[in-house]
Amino acid sequence: MSKKNQKKIAEKPPDVQDVQTYLTVAAKPSRYPLRKFCSVRVFVSAYACKKCGMKYCSLKKQDV
Repeated sequence: MSKKNQKKIAEKPPDVQDVQTYLTVAAKPSRYPLRKFCSVRVFVSAYACKKCGMKYCSLKKQDV
């Protein structure tokens, strides 16, 4: 075994808390408000059902 490899093995392993993984990485919260989309046509919604809260984009889609 070379001296270079021995030094690497002897070094302290990295602190696990500082390593970012797929499960620990996170993004900052958005500075923009959430966008609401129509449940029927996936357009930006302006209305919501009073009973269930389903979003829709026009009054014509209210009955769907």
